[in-house]
Amino acid sequence: MKARTTRLQGFTLVELLIVIVIIAIVAAITVVAYNGIQNRANDSAVQSDIRGFAQVIELMNSRDSSYPTGGSATGDSTAFPGVTFKPSKGSYSTVNSNFYYCSGKISGNQAFIIAAQSKSGAVFVYTSAAGSVTKATSGTAYTNCHSASFDAGTIAYSYGFYATTQAWWPWTNTPSPSI
Repeated sequence: MKARTTRLQGFTLVELLIVIVIIAIVAAITVVAYNGIQNRANDSAVQSDIRGFAQVIELMNSRDSSYPTGGSATGDSTAFPGVTFKPSKGSYSTVNSNFYYCSGKISGNQAFIIAAQSKSGAVFVYTSAAGSVTKATSGTAYTNCHSASFDAGTIAYSYGFYATTQAWWPWTNTPSPSI
C-alpha cells in the first residue's frame, strides 16, 4: 500500500513577506502623493488669499487715490486701519511671522507688496508694479516684503500672523469689506 501524503493549505512565509512589502510600498507612494497634493492645495489657497487681498488694496487705492498705509516702520501689526481680511489660516506656515503687507514709495511712486508663506514652505509675493503673484526663489515672507527698494523713510508694514504668540492679529479675522 502507498502512504498517503496530505498537503496543508496556506501561504508560505516568503509569500506573506512579499505581500507585506508590496503593501508597504503602496502605502509609501500614497503618503508621498497625498503630501504633494496637500502642499499644492495650501499653495493655491495662499496665492488666492494674496490675490484677493491685493484686489481690496487696489479698490481702496481707486477710492482714496492712495494705497493704505500699513503699520509703522517697526511693523505695527496689531492694527491696519480701514482694512479687514479673512485668510485661509490653515494653509499658512506658523514657523515665522506671516502674511506681510508693505507699502511705501519706490522711485517716488506709490507701491505695495504682499508676501506670505504656505505650509509647504513656499513664499509667494505680489507686487503692485507687476500686478501678479509669483513664487519667491528664497527668503521668508518678511525678507521678500522688505526686499523691494522702498525709498528711505517711506516703508510701513503690517503682518497678520505673529509666530511668537502663534496668533493672527485682529485685522485678519473678519471678511474683506465690500468697497
